[in-house]
Amino acid sequence: MDNMPLPERLGRVTLNVAWTRRCLHSLAWIYEQADRLLRPRWIAMSNRRLRPLWGVWIALMAAVIFIPLPFGNVLPAISLVLLSLGWMFRDGLALLLACVAGAGAMVYMVSFSHLVVELVQRGWAQVPI
Repeated sequence: MDNMPLPERLGRVTLNVAWTRRCLHSLAWIYEQADRLLRPRWIAMSNRRLRPLWGVWIALMAAVIFIPLPFGNVLPAISLVLLSLGWMFRDGLALLLACVAGAGAMVYMVSFSHLVVELVQRGWAQVPI
């Protein structure tokens, strides 16, 4: 089940030359840094039995990314990058850091939502009836 085909719609996505070059250089740099820093450790975090839980985590981070918050996609994206690198290098520390970044994203989402609700309630209280 490790070999999953690329969805056809995703296969049709194209970038212009400048963005392609930037993306490839950025990805190569990230991989280069990961190769220097990451190594197999805390192997239990990347156990096959945990894959369903990591799948839930990926879905949760994807959902948080699409919530329209200012800079609300940064921490979940970092979490997903760390998760993928952790799986590639079997580095449990990277997987733990993915959890920390994702937890930070959820705290930010809840805090921002609470702030918005509070502001709406205060504004509503000012409306004369």
